[in-house]
Amino acid sequence: EKEEGAYPFFWQPSGESVVLLERASLHGREDYSAIQNVRSLDRYQVSDDCSSAEFSFYVKELTNGDSFEYSCISPASTFVSAGEEGLIVEVPVSQVPAEVGPDPAAIILWTKMSGRYTSQPSSLSFSESFTHPSAYVNVTVKNLPLKVGETVSSVSLTFDQKAVSGQMAIDWNGGCEANENSRSFVNIAAETTEKTFPICFTAIPFDLVQGDKITV
Repeated sequence: EKEEGAYPFFWQPSGESVVLLERASLHGREDYSAIQNVRSLDRYQVSDDCSSAEFSFYVKELTNGDSFEYSCISPASTFVSAGEEGLIVEVPVSQVPAEVGPDPAAIILWTKMSGRYTSQPSSLSFSESFTHPSAYVNVTVKNLPLKVGETVSSVSLTFDQKAVSGQMAIDWNGGCEANENSRSFVNIAAETTEKTFPICFTAIPFDLVQGDKITV
C-alpha cells in the first residue's frame, strides 16, 4: 500500500543485498568499461521493519579517473548488468507474495547516478534518491471452478502481448522498458481453498486497457 502517495521501501533483511555501480570518466570522456559492479559489502544494517538500511562497501581504487558517479540497486539478486545506456535488472518470473504486498525479493529499489565527484569519495548518501522502477499489480482472481477439497497452490497469469516479467532495461535517467529477454507471464504462489482471492506481484511497467486479454 502507498504511504503519503508513494510506495514504501523494503530492504532485504540480510545477505548480499545491494550492488553499488561506480562509473569513472577521464578528461570528460566517459569510460563505460570502468563501471564497477561492487558486491563486496563491508557492513549492511537494516531497520526492524526493513524500511531503511545503511551499508558500506570495499571499493577498488581507480587512479585513471577525474570524475566519478555512483548508483545502487537492490536486491542484488535482480541485478544483471550495466553499460553505456544504463542497467539491466530481472523482475522474477516466479514470485511468493508477502502476507500484505508483493514478494519482498521482487521489490526493486534503484537510485539514479549521483552527482559527479572529482575523486572517489569516502562516503555517499542515497537517502533521498531511491525509487521503484518496477510496477506493482493487484489482481483479484474470481470464481475459479474449484471442487470441494481442492487447493490452489499457485496462479500463472499470461498477458497477451504484454511484457510483465524477466529482464527490464533502466536507462541512466530512470526510463524503464522491457527487452528481448522479457516474458509475458508471471507465476505467483497462492495457497488457498477460496474460489475468489486477491494476489499481488511486481511487474515491468505496462499499460492495461479494457479489452486486453489475461489468461489464468
